[in-house]
Amino acid sequence: MNNLVELKRGIYDYEMTAGEDVRLQDYLDHVSLLTSEDRSAARETVRLMTIHAAKGLEFSFVFVCGLNEEIFPSRNTTTPEEMEEERRFAYVAMTRAEYGLSLSDAEGYHIDEGFRHPSRFVFNVGKENLEYVVALRSELEAQANRLVQRQTSLQQKQFSVDDTIFHPIFGTGRISVVDEEEHKYIIQFEGYATERSLRFGSPLQRR
Repeated sequence: MNNLVELKRGIYDYEMTAGEDVRLQDYLDHVSLLTSEDRSAARETVRLMTIHAAKGLEFSFVFVCGLNEEIFPSRNTTTPEEMEEERRFAYVAMTRAEYGLSLSDAEGYHIDEGFRHPSRFVFNVGKENLEYVVALRSELEAQANRLVQRQTSLQQKQFSVDDTIFHPIFGTGRISVVDEEEHKYIIQFEGYATERSLRFGSPLQRR
């Protein structure tokens, strides 16, 4: 009976602190990570968690790590809708802090040898709202902004079916299909027997 009372109290406490609607599975996921050491309320600890798990909670100080392009936002983010979802998660992470918020990125190279650039979400905060521990190099900031602009153009549809366009290599053509899922155009160019597939953001001009 005491165990049942303790279970009921634990579920109630979790519901009160989660700050949002939760399911039984959420509670089970939560308690599965607990150990006997977690039950000591007197210890000062750092809690490591995903942003999703932090929703509805608030902490005195928050550290958001990995704020690099292709990490946060993820390189798997390929549509404007997915990017807005990533931006919403960044907002959630930053607004969990009550007194202090630290944002960090890392220079160097990704595992695929691509250079790491600061996340667009850092720039979205605004320089006037940030206190840099290490000043961001102006050339690195410019590179990051160019990367973001290029990635944004690759995600956005600029032309529609039946539009006549011009490509510097293939010449004049007509768009027959706009594949928004794959982010590409199918184009029949004059003088070519078969259609060509070009990604959004390709150097096309409207004719």
